[in-house]
Amino acid sequence: MAQKNNLFENPEHLTEWLCSTGYLFPRTEIELNRFDKLFFNIEIKDSTVSLDRILNNEVRKFPLSNIFKQENEQDVIDAFKMVARKGLEDLPDHIFNKMKKNQDDGNESSPEETDQ
Repeated sequence: MAQKNNLFENPEHLTEWLCSTGYLFPRTEIELNRFDKLFFNIEIKDSTVSLDRILNNEVRKFPLSNIFKQENEQDVIDAFKMVARKGLEDLPDHIFNKMKKNQDDGNESSPEETDQ
């Protein structure tokens, strides 16, 4: 039987190394020192994050756009009517042929469609 190679026998060791490598926030001085040793040569240039601005409440607020804009119900109905009227005008031929083939492939009329 092959020996199981388990690098992190204790799950806490895995968490410790995730914190030390920056995947999670460092929790202890040891983890922070490891992180600093790994990333000592990384410089952040032209950063827009300013601790002074955050602490002095001078942070620029982003304008909120109304993504979930409520549309007038009649506008939505009119848009569907337009698609129903003009839907096939700009439809590519290969899609139109596929739709036509799907309708012609052995689809017999259902009892609701016939005048019996």
